[in-house]
Amino acid sequence: MKVIAKMNYLDALSQKGEKTVTGSQWYLAETVRAVNQGIGRLIRTPDDFGTVYLIDSRFTKQDIESQLASWARTSLTKPATFE
Repeated sequence: MKVIAKMNYLDALSQKGEKTVTGSQWYLAETVRAVNQGIGRLIRTPDDFGTVYLIDSRFTKQDIESQLASWARTSLTKPATFE
């Protein structure tokens, strides 16, 4: 309920002409931040290694991919399908 309330609040501010992000923009930023934190927990030192699977076609979209950690994007591979 808090997330929906915040999204509605930000949407209302945006519609009034306030300089703020929309609810969906805020939600996307929070989502990508959480994903980046999860990826970062896997790799702590230069000797660490691991694999993260982002099994959601939305991560192939350029606007979302560009928000992933830059060091993680360098190793990003995309399958032709998710099957």
